[in-house]
Amino acid sequence: MIHVPSAGLLVLHTADGRTLDLLALSASPVEDLRVLPVLALAGAEAGESGEVELPTDHGLIRVAARLDPGQGLLRLHVPASLTPLERRAATRHAFDLPVRGTAVVGAAGAGDRVHFDGWARDLSTGGIRARVTCGADHQPLPADVRELFVELDPAGPRPLGAVLRVVFRRSDLIQARFAFLAPEDRAYLRTNLLGSGR
Repeated sequence: MIHVPSAGLLVLHTADGRTLDLLALSASPVEDLRVLPVLALAGAEAGESGEVELPTDHGLIRVAARLDPGQGLLRLHVPASLTPLERRAATRHAFDLPVRGTAVVGAAGAGDRVHFDGWARDLSTGGIRARVTCGADHQPLPADVRELFVELDPAGPRPLGAVLRVVFRRSDLIQARFAFLAPEDRAYLRTNLLGSGR
């Protein structure tokens, strides 16, 4: 069964063309009429409906949904068959792309923050592999890092902001998948960065 992770960032595309950011408050399976506990980050109104993008353990999926921000609930309407928009096994491309950001150490939302910078060595629409260090003495990230708030190509013509969840680390090498990347940034990544092989 496909699951949405706790603290996953969701994007609701409303019927009138707006986008709303939501935060999943607990891990939940993706199934028809499932109600997800969420926090609406800004601008939500009662009865908002549309399609929600869900970062799951099988990739990014998009399903119909209705939001009740007062109750903090998102009701899903899931078809019998689901196809991820972007699979985690997306093709990776070799890069030398600068990155910088903040790492959350320990439990999401409760741990300390440390700043880091480095270089992405390969990149896909599913995530990145990068070499990053912290501080003037270039120490590796702490062992219990869970989430990264990162800027890709921060000095470039169009920096991309993303939330990454670490899946592997060894010394200064990390591999992380996108927990959140805005749809327009994902499209730019696919077309302008992955298309160029820069």
